[in-house]
Amino acid sequence: MNDDRSIRVLHDAERYVVGSLRRETIDTERCEWIDALFQMCRALEENDAQVLPSIRDMAPDVAYRLIGRLFQGILKDRVPPAVYSRAAKQAGVASRRIMKNVEDKADKAKTKRRKDEGPTLFDP
Repeated sequence: MNDDRSIRVLHDAERYVVGSLRRETIDTERCEWIDALFQMCRALEENDAQVLPSIRDMAPDVAYRLIGRLFQGILKDRVPPAVYSRAAKQAGVASRRIMKNVEDKADKAKTKRRKDEGPTLFDP
C-alpha cells in the first residue's frame, strides 16, 4: 500500500470519472483500480501506519464513491469472470458503506436537533 501507485490510481480514477483522463482505459484496468481503491479504504479505516501521508487524511467515502462510479461502466463480458466478480463484490461493499455513513450522519443530526430543542414530555 505504501507506494505511489495508490496515488496514481486515485488520480487516474478521479480524472476518468470526470472525463479528463487523456488516455483510453479498458474494463480490466478499471477493475484493478477498484481493487486498489478498496484496499486503500481498508487501510484508511484500519488506521494502517503504512498509508501514504498524502492520502491519510482522505475520507474513505471519497474512494467508495469512485468505486461505484467506476463499476457502472464495466461490462461483464469484457472482463475475466474472477476479476468481474471481485470488482462487483467490492462495489457492493462500497455502496453499503456509503449508505451506512449517510444513515449515521442523519442519526447524528437528528440527535443533535433533539438536544438543541430540549427535553420532551416523554424524556426521562
